[in-house]
Amino acid sequence: MVVVGFGTGSSFVLYPGITELLPNKYRPLGLAWTEMNLLPFSTFGPLIARALLQNASWRWVYILGAITGVISFVGTYIFYIPPTKPLRDITRKQLLLELDYVGIALYTLGLTLFLVGLNFGGVSHPWKSAAVLVPMVLGAILFCLTFVWDFLGPVKRPLFPLRLFRKFRDYTSLLVIIFVTGLVYFSMTDIMPEQLSDMFTSDPIRAGLYNIPGGFGGAAGGAIIGSFIDKIKHVHLQLVFGIATQTLFAGLFALITPSRLGMTLAFQCFANIPFAWITLCCYVTASLNVPQRDLGLALGLVGTFRFLGGAIGTTIFTTILNNKAATSIPAHVIKELTPLHVPTSQVPAIVAALANGDSATLAKYSSAVVNAAVTGMRWGYSDAFRLTWLVSIPFGVVATIVACFVTDVTPYFTSHTAVTMEKERLGGGADGISEANEKSVDSV
Repeated sequence: MVVVGFGTGSSFVLYPGITELLPNKYRPLGLAWTEMNLLPFSTFGPLIARALLQNASWRWVYILGAITGVISFVGTYIFYIPPTKPLRDITRKQLLLELDYVGIALYTLGLTLFLVGLNFGGVSHPWKSAAVLVPMVLGAILFCLTFVWDFLGPVKRPLFPLRLFRKFRDYTSLLVIIFVTGLVYFSMTDIMPEQLSDMFTSDPIRAGLYNIPGGFGGAAGGAIIGSFIDKIKHVHLQLVFGIATQTLFAGLFALITPSRLGMTLAFQCFANIPFAWITLCCYVTASLNVPQRDLGLALGLVGTFRFLGGAIGTTIFTTILNNKAATSIPAHVIKELTPLHVPTSQVPAIVAALANGDSATLAKYSSAVVNAAVTGMRWGYSDAFRLTWLVSIPFGVVATIVACFVTDVTPYFTSHTAVTMEKERLGGGADGISEANEKSVDSV
């Protein structure tokens, strides 16, 4: 998973690559096209994966990923020919030597330890135990030391450059927004399939079908609305509206109960629509507000904070869910089984059997008892998920307020192009970078 994550993160250089190659006014359209390519996978991915798991093998999920990866690799090699000398005053070897390896190590170790401790809390170990407190405190210290090192240390190319973080309205505000947006969205994509399975159906194929509205909403929001960012204009107001919409519908998930499937699917779709739209607004705004020399780093950090929010949010919400479910599920199961004269002492065994699919244990009870226990578990999960979604609201409110202060980049939607490819394939000739374009890049 570490290797897969490294490759996935490296592939996100496509965002600065697209913004460099396209004129400013076409950057939203180019980035939206990448979201369009994601649509079939984000929409039908859960259904395909569950169908493969049920009818073939889970290995095919990764085999398909390898096949598409090879296709992408070959296509990139053939069609993408960047300038041969992107750096005028330094070699690639010197650049590698100047990378902020200390900052990368502090950031990675700090975040990993903090999330491990957070994930243990209240689930594997008590919150006051050393297994929780030590990694959380040590992780938080190392994470903070990353910024101390980058802001004050002798680093030529810091991972978090102070010159960018000083630009709150132009850049830092975008990191706050994308962090919160990723925190809510990736938590939804991780928790919502579990909620659908726990509260509505145990059929994996049906559960995969129930995930389609959310996947379609997320991809369509980026591909359709994202392509009109420059036409709608007032990008800062688009951010405000998008974050407010995500916050509203994520909060409305608290109204979901086992008897409200239609509401669940509708809210899932509407809550997912803003994510890619907000993401593209952040990428476009950052690409037009930072100097050309910092474009790759600036957009890389936008992607980093998006997944940082997702990692922290998924851990926080999963921990809240598990801690609440541990008390709410037994309470509801007892409430359902009491009229059937089932002893309270047998409830933990029944709940464990349902959670693990232990048919041998369940066979000892009548169908009425099993059905009543299933109903109790679903309502217990309903209480747990309700609290989880309510916790997401304050994060969204903060991000909405921050979005009000983002600098609007509408005046920069011009025909200026930052970089041209060295040459084009399939009919194109060698162009190089024109002298006029070099001057325009320098001026930027």
